[in-house]
Amino acid sequence: LTMNPKGNSSVFAQLKYSVDDGTRPFFCAVGAPPRNGSRYSGSAMQPVEVEVRNGRGLGLELDTHSFTMVEHPTQLSTEDFYQAQDKVRTVYYAEMEELLRRETGAAHVKVFHHQVRNAEKANGSVTTNLATTVQPYAEAIHSDSSGLSAQQMVKKMLATGQVDPSRYGKGRFLYVNTWRNISAHPIESNPLAVCDETSLSKPEDYIASDFLAGDATVVQYKLDCTNSSRHRWYYFPRMTKNEVILFKQWDSDSDKEGRICFHTAFQDPTTKEDARVRESIECRALCFFPEHTPDTMSHLAPGGEAAGPSGECDEVRRGVAGIEAAVESFAFWPPAGIMWAKSSVRSEAGVR
Repeated sequence: LTMNPKGNSSVFAQLKYSVDDGTRPFFCAVGAPPRNGSRYSGSAMQPVEVEVRNGRGLGLELDTHSFTMVEHPTQLSTEDFYQAQDKVRTVYYAEMEELLRRETGAAHVKVFHHQVRNAEKANGSVTTNLATTVQPYAEAIHSDSSGLSAQQMVKKMLATGQVDPSRYGKGRFLYVNTWRNISAHPIESNPLAVCDETSLSKPEDYIASDFLAGDATVVQYKLDCTNSSRHRWYYFPRMTKNEVILFKQWDSDSDKEGRICFHTAFQDPTTKEDARVRESIECRALCFFPEHTPDTMSHLAPGGEAAGPSGECDEVRRGVAGIEAAVESFAFWPPAGIMWAKSSVRSEAGVR
């Protein structure tokens, strides 16, 4: 146990990084057919000891560092999170939507998934059954999504009417998680570590990987271990039930410094032998900002490829929209590079 310059405790712990061997890793969860006869390939794990700093009182911001922690109570009891799934999907989802509107300024928020985690009460896992009410902890560094998969999800929600395309099919979207302790006691074991994205080297730190579940493929990122000594990791020790970590999975605004947050559960070496098991819930949500400029979503809305000045053929507009979507899908592109690439194919007057 050490002290950081602000007097807050830090711990040195082993986090599970990945090794970039030049191949694209994949994982086939239960329900997905094995790829090349295997359920897993590539990117071996590499435990690395790093300093995990106490993030309390440091002014860490969602749009800069890719995560933050806020105070927010909930009406639900601990047992509600295990026994009252309907209440979670109605009351708790509404609480999280209100929280995210307050913290991000979004015009509309849609929570679409949640997961309770408890190592002792887990009734499934990523290798036995991913779709259960209680899962164990995810103890390897990862992101849950990527630019490509986040855009595909938003495009599907707009096309199916889960989100109103006429109101929210333009501007900016943010894919974000909310993470809460659901116990009446402070967290004593297996806390969540989150990485300051501004400390990462792009693109070399990012390892694109495929997560297959049923018919769906989600592109996620793993974190290469080579530059681990430069990475800044944080946690919020002894989180209470009235505290929530917000962390990004993808932000369509390329001007934001923090757009995606690598995270992992970890073994705190200062944990006592009789420590209580961690009980937590994470929700996944989409936030929409239709007034945001420039518009980063027009290519995702139904018929969005047809927008533009008269005289541009549909094929050209579709091609330009595809280029813009590809450029936005890489988390490691610097804002200046994205701006240059997009300005090369489109100006205020239309397609170049």
